[in-house]
Amino acid sequence: MNVAEFTLGYPILRDALERTPGVTLEWERSDMDGAHHTILAWAFGDDAALDRFEAALEDDASVYAADRIAAVDDRRLYQVDLDDAGEEMSVYPVIVDTGGIIRQATADDGGWHFRVAFPDQRTFAQFRAACDDHDIDLVLHTLLVEEAAEESDRYGLTDRQRELLRVALDAGYFDIPRSASLGDVAAELGISGNAASERLRRGLRALLSETVAANETGDASTDR
Repeated sequence: MNVAEFTLGYPILRDALERTPGVTLEWERSDMDGAHHTILAWAFGDDAALDRFEAALEDDASVYAADRIAAVDDRRLYQVDLDDAGEEMSVYPVIVDTGGIIRQATADDGGWHFRVAFPDQRTFAQFRAACDDHDIDLVLHTLLVEEAAEESDRYGLTDRQRELLRVALDAGYFDIPRSASLGDVAAELGISGNAASERLRRGLRALLSETVAANETGDASTDR
């Protein structure tokens, strides 16, 4: 894995954050299953700053709707639905498509600060190119190589991938109709929705590669 720490200057919630320099956001998760791309994030600051931020959300150019979900001491949890322009500029789908996992994301009036694990340097380069295509400024701070610690079983699955597939199967995620959402599976495992989605995708790819694809290769060899 290549773990990149970088800052992005892009328009998601930029209007609201620039108007309230005393507020810091901490990304919790994103959801692209509904009508709008939804962000769940904690906002930190004093009451006055948080009140200004909440008011500024209504005029933010990237926001379709925003709701306060909870308030605890000096922080508030917001659910923010992005409008079409916000969805177009969001980097979250690109991170997911390149196999990246967001380990941390925070934002303030200076931009968004990310720590993301990418499968390799090639996928990070793809993400960086996508930012360039959308005129999103990316300032890279560090790029570290992490050695993979997990071994795979005979089906190519790591322990965590196998556990997620088992939980998803038991919960009814693969039933028609589904008895559980991927969010339910993530909650059962105590991981983020993004991590569950990525682990599921990698696990299914490994399983299919070692079963369906392997059998097709064997059949082709037999036919010769």
